[in-house]
Amino acid sequence: MNKIFSIITPVKNGILFFKDCIDSIVTQQGDFFIEYLIIDGLSTDGSLELALSYQNRIANNELPIFCNGIDIQVISKKDNSMYEALVNGFRQSKGDVIAYINSDDMYLPDAFNKVMFCFDNYPVDWVMGKIRTVNSSLEMVHQLLPYNYDNYLIKHGHFNGVLLPFIQQENVFFTKNCLNLIDYTIFEKYKLAGDFYLWFTFSKSYNLWIADVSFAQARMHENRLSHDKRLYFNEFKNIAKPKNLRSYIKAAFWLGLQHLLPLKINWKKKVINLPQDI
Repeated sequence: MNKIFSIITPVKNGILFFKDCIDSIVTQQGDFFIEYLIIDGLSTDGSLELALSYQNRIANNELPIFCNGIDIQVISKKDNSMYEALVNGFRQSKGDVIAYINSDDMYLPDAFNKVMFCFDNYPVDWVMGKIRTVNSSLEMVHQLLPYNYDNYLIKHGHFNGVLLPFIQQENVFFTKNCLNLIDYTIFEKYKLAGDFYLWFTFSKSYNLWIADVSFAQARMHENRLSHDKRLYFNEFKNIAKPKNLRSYIKAAFWLGLQHLLPLKINWKKKVINLPQDI
């Protein structure tokens, strides 16, 4: 069966690195179809024009395609947050595998093939690759293979970047089964912590599998949006269950394993070790 990837990019005045993001999607190679939904928030810096130029070039066969086909859809309308923009994309997505990526981040070469291997060979509805962060020149600044994103700890909000790492959105792929759990009327109201609302909701029904490779990289740069952490954690805490003694003990145990054990140890069946030739 021809697998379809639905990739969504919410963008508003993100021209600085947007071309790199688009190129990282349209150059993916493999036996799959790509549906790329660009949801623009009435950009005025050329982001919309760039998106439309790629849409036209793909439609007119002016760009080489290395998969079974690419359909780029560009929607430009006013929205109140990136999560409202994402709802517009989620509602239209038709893919077997869904993901969203910001305009300043990018997928790594052959990422979709690696993701497809995970879904084809494991009972996966939700998978994340190794965390990878680069600077504006694409030089590596951080890389981490998490030990295990435990559902109990997700629900109690311990993966918040303070004690335990965030679930990095640019490296996450999921199925329609996960997306069907989401109440869009709740999701689109978030301003900062909508990502965590997704992970919190997914974790009620599905395990987050971890692949021992990176699918994407987040780019840190001086123009990246910096949000009020207080407002973010206010939203975050309203989603997560209250922490208790058991959750703190389990989080401390997780942290110890993360730092003391070799990262390649497959302690949980939720870790996917991909073959070198994928």
